[in-house]
Amino acid sequence: MKVAVIGGGLSGLMAGRLLSESGFEVKVFEAQKNCGGLVASFTVQSFRIPIFYHHIFSHDETTLKVVKELGITDLIKRKIKMGLNLNSKSYPISYFSAPFWDFLSFSDKIRFGLLAAQVKMKKDWSDIEGINAEVWLNKTVGKNVARKIFGNIMREKYGLPLSRISASELAERLGEEEATGLFYYPKDGMDGMVSRLVESIESNGGEVKTGSPVTRVDLNNNKISSRENGKQKTEEADIIINTAPLPVLLRAAKGLPAAYAEKLKKIKYCRNICVDIGYREKLSDYYWLNCFDSAFGGIIEHTNLADIYPFKMAWIFKYAPSEQLWNMSDENVAKLFIRDAQKIYPRLEADWCRVFRSEHASPLYDIDYGKFMPGYETPLKNLFLSGVALTYPKIRTMNTALASGIKVAEIVKEKYGKRN
Repeated sequence: MKVAVIGGGLSGLMAGRLLSESGFEVKVFEAQKNCGGLVASFTVQSFRIPIFYHHIFSHDETTLKVVKELGITDLIKRKIKMGLNLNSKSYPISYFSAPFWDFLSFSDKIRFGLLAAQVKMKKDWSDIEGINAEVWLNKTVGKNVARKIFGNIMREKYGLPLSRISASELAERLGEEEATGLFYYPKDGMDGMVSRLVESIESNGGEVKTGSPVTRVDLNNNKISSRENGKQKTEEADIIINTAPLPVLLRAAKGLPAAYAEKLKKIKYCRNICVDIGYREKLSDYYWLNCFDSAFGGIIEHTNLADIYPFKMAWIFKYAPSEQLWNMSDENVAKLFIRDAQKIYPRLEADWCRVFRSEHASPLYDIDYGKFMPGYETPLKNLFLSGVALTYPKIRTMNTALASGIKVAEIVKEKYGKRN
């Protein structure tokens, strides 16, 4: 049975690996020249570096299991330091640092501390599903903390006000302990994981086609068309699994029921611009610095987690950029971001930089997301969906991407049986 997987990110590769192991004839179509999606890498001085920031949390059980199965055992393990930059001053974020934040009152600090304790202990946030983050936070920590901290962070993450953010998704995000957790990173980079997933598909008789954007998905006739080396090629597929952003599927698909297509259109995505820079001297002790007064939203000093290159390296990123910023040339974006970064770190001198953009960096998990999030199965028996657009209210991570790929493979195997 032929399975076409649209998208060579982690969800697609994971689904392809498991289905090819079970005897399905798998073909993965990836539009870019490298697989990995947002985990794809680029090369500097023979080193492979992720184009966008990535790391593994200590509680990412699925990712750690997959990494081990792929034979990746050499992992860097480090407690990271996160901070926020406000009014040209950087503050550490931890359970013990809030009392020293001079931009909060004493009562605000107490309420923030109580929230930190709550999200550390509570695991089920279904009781606040359907409530917006502004209402929840105003009640929990007060308007001042909600506005100064969470309003700024969510604006930089999604470009939405707290009144449009899902409270349950934000609570899940806080519970992931991004600010205080133990982080892992493979010594051979994320590219090693992507490469081994590709190799596992190919060793099972599958095929991974890069530089092959899907241009048409004919769901009535079970055909999928892609562009390879400037030429159109059409192939048959018994099963189609879409892991690409839903707008990509909607542009290509023919034969989707109208009502279902309208539902998928309600899912919106957030853009991202990332300026990757190399430099010689360490900038700070912060791995992750949220920046509220800059042209960008944050700086992640990668080498404070994985100092594995002959140079230092950081990602300077901006989610939900304005149209003006999005339409700016790469050269001008790099100049703008580096200039503002030098206001925080005056000694920064970039020896090299690269600019990367993603039109669909993250689904917008707004207050209504749970109402129209699709399932893995669709109204069409030959079409399945996978990817982080289906994992709300879990936050968008490698872990949820891999778990989604595993889930759709299990569903397909259950419906059609192992082929061995």
